[in-house]
Amino acid sequence: MKTTMNFAVLAFALALLSGAIFAAMSVGTYTVAPSTLKPGEEGSITFSISNVVPSTSTTSEQLDDVQVFFGGNTAGVEFLAQSPYVVGTIDSGSTVQVSVPFRVTPNAKGGTVAAKFYISQKDKTDLKTVNAVIRWSTHL
Repeated sequence: MKTTMNFAVLAFALALLSGAIFAAMSVGTYTVAPSTLKPGEEGSITFSISNVVPSTSTTSEQLDDVQVFFGGNTAGVEFLAQSPYVVGTIDSGSTVQVSVPFRVTPNAKGGTVAAKFYISQKDKTDLKTVNAVIRWSTHL
């Protein structure tokens, strides 16, 4: 009897844990427009954040307090939006487009840099990362 009870408790705990493992937040591929810039020019980095519903799920849940953090040490790039960018709530099965404007600094030498974006839900441990590659040339 005790073994059956332990098995039931373990199965329930695994069911709860599997819901936490299959996080509903998914981040799509990013785009940088224009693909190559000159110093002093502006562009934008765009990507999607989706609240995907696992095929095995029988419930729908919202993603609450979704935020996008960016900035940090990105040499040659100045972001024209404030971090964190607050997305807010994403309903079950919905997708939100995020576009962050930036400018290549006028004194930037030609090169490539990876701008890091961290997407999270407030007070949650599920963290997604986007490494967007920005290219600029002084010879366009």
